[in-house]
Amino acid sequence: KKKPKSEASSAPASPAGAVFSVSSLVVKGGALTYKGADGTVASLKGLALDAKDIGPSGPVPFSVGFDYTLRSGGATHAGRVELQGAVDAAGGELAKASLTAEPLSVTFDGLKARATGKVSDFSAPKVEAELTLPRVEGVLPKGFVLPALSGPLKAEMTAKGVQLETLELKGEGASIVLKAAQDGAKWKVPAASLVWGALRLSVSGTADTGAKGGTTLD
Repeated sequence: KKKPKSEASSAPASPAGAVFSVSSLVVKGGALTYKGADGTVASLKGLALDAKDIGPSGPVPFSVGFDYTLRSGGATHAGRVELQGAVDAAGGELAKASLTAEPLSVTFDGLKARATGKVSDFSAPKVEAELTLPRVEGVLPKGFVLPALSGPLKAEMTAKGVQLETLELKGEGASIVLKAAQDGAKWKVPAASLVWGALRLSVSGTADTGAKGGTTLD
């Protein structure tokens, strides 16, 4: 008596080099906890992931979100991370791979920051984004308020470290402008300025975070 063929065995053989894809992937209710040797505890809960048209190349639309709690040094912080966007693995070619955020939002102790932009070339990641930082009050000394700030960020990760080409955040009566280049433990800062009400600060120079006795400034 012949045994009935299974669905898998009756399916036509896949040609050599065939590319497989997944039409949809959904994860809900995930949780993760990390405990460090120094007593730091980080936990994620309520993880939700939704991705479509997953394949080795071409944009894969996705959304992910989770709540987090961080306990360190006797302090506890909590917030939420949400990201909508698309990732393109470019068939494994890191130089062509990319991640688009539309948008990324991070909440930390009730303060919510937002970013839209793109990370390209995973072999030497380049970031171009628009940042929006929230108005900050309550955690600052009484009477001090830092207004909401927004503006462009352009940076690149090289073999030497982070190359911050542009950071220009502006708001009502305040602004932050910074350009910096990392070379190992050393940072070169050709331009940095802070405007906050009547405060005006502009600096340039170098910093060595690996110096004996702590960070040194020049």
